Amino acid sequence: MKILIFFILSLLVFAIVISGCSSKQTTEISQPLKVTEPLVVEKKGNEKGVSVDGESASVIIKGFKFVPNEIKVKKGTTVTWRNEDSAAHTIESVDGTLNSDNLEQGDTVIFTFDKVGKIDYICGIHPSMKGSITVE
Repeated sequence: MKILIFFILSLLVFAIVISGCSSKQTTEISQPLKVTEPLVVEKKGNEKGVSVDGESASVIIKGFKFVPNEIKVKKGTTVTWRNEDSAAHTIESVDGTLNSDNLEQGDTVIFTFDKVGKIDYICGIHPSMKGSITVE
């Protein structure tokens, strides 16, 4: 009887853990955000991790690195970060321009840069992960 109760409780805990881990979310960093609808980044085959066309760029979080870790974009460009690691990460800049919630695997965060300059950022959970964006 004890084994049956243990088995049922184990299944219940497992179901709760799985349901909590399966949700993917897109977080939009507050101000200055100009995006009217979330960008979809499905470029898993893009080894460089960036697509810059003057309007959008993407950075992949993979292997505890921002790929690429440095990009240059034009003013008004929207950048999307996508976490492809199994660990959670954040996007945080010293000046406070960037400050995301935890990004679980598959989560994305988007931000539109409307000021010229260089922004250095890190993962707040893993500060050795560093990146920068130069806005021209």
